[in-house]
Amino acid sequence: FVKVRAQRTGRTAAAASAAGLAERLGALDPARRRPALADFVREQVAAVLGFADATAIDPGRRLQELGFDSLTAVEFRNRLNGAAGLRLPATLIFDYPTPDALTDHLMKRFFPEDSAGSPAGAHGAPAQSDAEVRALLTSLPITRLREAGLIEVLLKLASGPDDKPAAEAEEKAEAIDAMDLDDLIQLAMEGGNS
Repeated sequence: FVKVRAQRTGRTAAAASAAGLAERLGALDPARRRPALADFVREQVAAVLGFADATAIDPGRRLQELGFDSLTAVEFRNRLNGAAGLRLPATLIFDYPTPDALTDHLMKRFFPEDSAGSPAGAHGAPAQSDAEVRALLTSLPITRLREAGLIEVLLKLASGPDDKPAAEAEEKAEAIDAMDLDDLIQLAMEGGNS
């Protein structure tokens, strides 16, 4: 009986907290919503990682570089699920690797009408450079790239033109099989000219 009551109380508190966050953000001027949500995300990161102050969290820095591991990533996701009233993926810190990226994602979830048709780099965030794309790709587990069908695309990009002799293509394929994810992405980004 006590356990059921505690669970109901916990669910009610989480729902109220989520409604409170959505209400607080919704009550703000649209131009102030993202900064308020960015502060909220940084506060959650700081709380999970044990930082005394959320201002120590660089919104453009990768969450893994800030100190997240698999356990803290799950704790962070659960904390956001409860506070935001959303069902976020277990791969949250890989899908949205910086506080800024996560804030943009949450903005789209809370206010889809505000982000409909917004160009890449909206909300003052610069478009991602080659280095940022490379860093994002290298942070993904190779199994996720394979499941998404991207390994074949990367291999094709890395293999170069189709008119190479068969022995050379086979040799290159063996070399590619031996590469780690960083080397594979580097080769793909260079257009297979290595």
